[in-house]
Amino acid sequence: PKWALRVLYIRGSALKDIDLKRCRINEAEACFFLVNKNSSNMEKSDQHTVLRSWAVKDFAPNCEQYIQLYKA
Repeated sequence: PKWALRVLYIRGSALKDIDLKRCRINEAEACFFLVNKNSSNMEKSDQHTVLRSWAVKDFAPNCEQYIQLYKA
């Protein structure tokens, strides 16, 4: 696949500095946030996604973000 050597999925929390350091987010070109398709509360899921995005922006302001939300 075209992106196999460029895209990594790393499990952790964007709200934890240790996980952001572990994945070297400050060196990443981009970061993707995907919705939890099993969530029963779409609004709460979107709020959590926005919080994670803010955490990454504070930690790595030059990392481009692509964010999936239930509602715009």
